[in-house]
Amino acid sequence: MVFYFHAGIARKAGRACAGACGRPLLPPWRPTCGKGGRKTRCPGRAARFANGRILTTQYADMTVTTMQIRLAGKDDIDRWMRLVERVRTQFPGLETCEAMEAHRRTVLGSMTRQAALCAEEGGDLAGALLFDKAESTLCFLAVNPACRRQRIATALVRRALTLLDADRDVLVTTYCDGVPEGAAARAFYKQLGFVEGRLTEAFGSPVQEFVLPAQRRTGGPAARTA
Repeated sequence: MVFYFHAGIARKAGRACAGACGRPLLPPWRPTCGKGGRKTRCPGRAARFANGRILTTQYADMTVTTMQIRLAGKDDIDRWMRLVERVRTQFPGLETCEAMEAHRRTVLGSMTRQAALCAEEGGDLAGALLFDKAESTLCFLAVNPACRRQRIATALVRRALTLLDADRDVLVTTYCDGVPEGAAARAFYKQLGFVEGRLTEAFGSPVQEFVLPAQRRTGGPAARTA
C-alpha cells in the first residue's frame, strides 16, 4: 500500500466540506471551518496523519506537491545516500567515509529485506527510515532539513509500525536526556507514545532506548507534530 500526504494535512479523496470553503474533509468527515452551519473539520486546520488513506493534494485555492511514502528499493540508494550526507553530522557513527560505506551496505541489505522506507517528493528523497522486523526496532530515521515540520517523520514511523509485528513492543535508540541535539527527537518519540527505557551506549556515545508498548500502537495517543 502506498501512502500520500502533504504537510500533515490528512484528507480523503472525494469528500468535500459542507461549508462554504469547499475543501476536502478530514476524519471524521465533519468540517470545522464554521461555514456549514454545523461543527465541522476542514483542512484549513492541522490534522493527524491518517494511516491507510489516500491523501489528496488539492486545496480549494491552490495545488500542493504530493509526497509518497513507500518501500525503498536499490534504485533509490544514491538518493538515499545524498540525503544521509546532508544529515550525517547528527548521527554518531557516520563521521568517516568508511562509516558511510558501511551504512550504504546496511541500507542495501535492508532494501533487499523490504525493511527500508522513503518519503519521495519531486524525484528527491525527503525522508528515510530503516527498521528491523526480527528485532522490532526502528534503526535509522532522517529527514531532509529543508523538508522538516511537514510531519514526514511521523508518516514514516507510522508506516513502519504497520509492517512490524503488532503484538510486540517497538524499540528505538536516541540521545540521552540533557543533550541539546537530542531534544527534538526525544519529544518526537514521546508524542508517538514511546516511553523512556534503559540507558546504553552506541558508537561510543551514551544513548537511551525508547519503547513503544504493543498496547499503545492501537489505543495510544497519535503524534501531532514532526
